[in-house]
Amino acid sequence: MSTALLTIVHNERRFLPIWLEYYRHHFADQDIYILDNDTDDGSTDGLTCNVESFSTPTRFDAQALLGAVTRRQASLLRDYDYVVFAEADEIIATPKGNLVKRIETSGQDVLRCKGYEILQDLAKKELPLVLEDRPLLKQRSKWYHSLYFSKPTIARIPLVWHVGFHVCNHMPDISDDFYLVHLHRLDFNIALERLVERQRGGINRTSLNNHWGWQNFFQKRSELMTNWYHWTKPLGGFVDMPEWVKGLL
Repeated sequence: MSTALLTIVHNERRFLPIWLEYYRHHFADQDIYILDNDTDDGSTDGLTCNVESFSTPTRFDAQALLGAVTRRQASLLRDYDYVVFAEADEIIATPKGNLVKRIETSGQDVLRCKGYEILQDLAKKELPLVLEDRPLLKQRSKWYHSLYFSKPTIARIPLVWHVGFHVCNHMPDISDDFYLVHLHRLDFNIALERLVERQRGGINRTSLNNHWGWQNFFQKRSELMTNWYHWTKPLGGFVDMPEWVKGLL
């Protein structure tokens, strides 16, 4: 069997290297596909995996991004048994052996990951991330379960996602074998930088009117701070991160 890995990016100079560092332990470059939406920060230059460029009139167009991923996922399934879709701030992992082998022996058409959010605990004065020469996740202590990120992201059939990729036309029960670890708020300053970058190229009017990708619309540092703990609706409170998760990156 064979499995491909797919993502979509725009100017991910912080997260794309982290994403690649993790997934290259599980996938060969020939099986990694990056849909590059008008990146101009150099983060996709010179990569040895598959980089496929496409353009949109505005930086953030939720429908255009959805369409690009949906079409590419379907086309990759002509050559692969499974396709894993993970955004640049998402790490899909299993505590039960090799990731790709677990996928390929699952026997499931669609696998829905168990979503967890890790974030810098500003109230506890957790320090900003040190990105060089230190494990990343060991610099954070807590996470929480999030239904919002319990996404159907692994499939051997073409999927029709809704905007945001949180739900689709096939919604199985959440699997305890696969975790989606969301890194968007791993560091406040990095999250703020990404927010500024996303707004620099403009937001599609339809996306704005429908509040698609609303987490990209904050205008001020204070808005990000106000929403830091709340926007993905924790299921339960913060709990200690397992050691196997801290060892992922």
